[in-house]
Amino acid sequence: KSAYYDAWVKGQLVTVAQASYDNMGRHEQEMRVFYQAGTKSRYDLLQAQVNHEGLKPDLITAQNNLALANMKLATTIGIEKARQITASDDASKVSIPQSVEFDLEKLVEQSYRDRPEMRELKVTNEINAAQLKMAYAGYKPKVNLTASLGGSTLDNQTNLGTDWAGDMTKDWTLMMNVTGNFFDGFKTPSLVSQAKQTVEKAELDESYTRDTMRLDVQQAIQTIHGDVETITASKAQIDLSKENLRLTQSRFEAGMATTTDIMDAELALDKASNAYYQGVSAYLTALAQLDLSVGKDN
Repeated sequence: KSAYYDAWVKGQLVTVAQASYDNMGRHEQEMRVFYQAGTKSRYDLLQAQVNHEGLKPDLITAQNNLALANMKLATTIGIEKARQITASDDASKVSIPQSVEFDLEKLVEQSYRDRPEMRELKVTNEINAAQLKMAYAGYKPKVNLTASLGGSTLDNQTNLGTDWAGDMTKDWTLMMNVTGNFFDGFKTPSLVSQAKQTVEKAELDESYTRDTMRLDVQQAIQTIHGDVETITASKAQIDLSKENLRLTQSRFEAGMATTTDIMDAELALDKASNAYYQGVSAYLTALAQLDLSVGKDN
């Protein structure tokens, strides 16, 4: 998901860079009209041209970054890099809540239940418990119990047609064999001690894993809260920057602002737009990270 959202935000940054470049192109055309009408100097026209072309490297960089992000996405999902691929979520349809609330303990319990690490630790603990039980068995004697059934006839002559089975004696044999070690060179205590240490280490590993899982969930939640605040602030800044650019363009047409003022207003809008889309991408990535933290993707 992070590769997808990275490609998505790179696409949005291309859109921002393209809009900025096109807007400065329109400003250059307006300046050319004013210059031909004699209301602006050649210096003003050259400055507008420089500002317009100065944005082209930023646009090219954004396009290259998008191409690289799409290649990474193609590699991640396992398709041919030669195929055209884009992350095409409509930015206007991305729903960003004003605030978010999470039940930390519920998410942590879900993490303990569904994360593969915990399932693996559970199996490991069962194996360790069985090995400890086997090690303790070295202190106990081994008992083997066998039984057999045999028979023999009373004489060596048996006539066909007679009840020879009635003349057979049945012999039952029951044998019990008890073995054990009075002294095995401390082998059994050593095995028991080793098994106990393995169990204790597994318990420490489980405790550490649980702490790590809780931290993963807490970090994901905190990141989401921060991203929502960043998005809200950036969105408000975009609205202000758009209004500032509109007013600056009006002042420029009235001869009360310069090309530099237009450029500054455009850069402020670009900065706010970039921050917004970066925040949206970070928010969506954090949501995916939270899902991963609680085991939803496993």
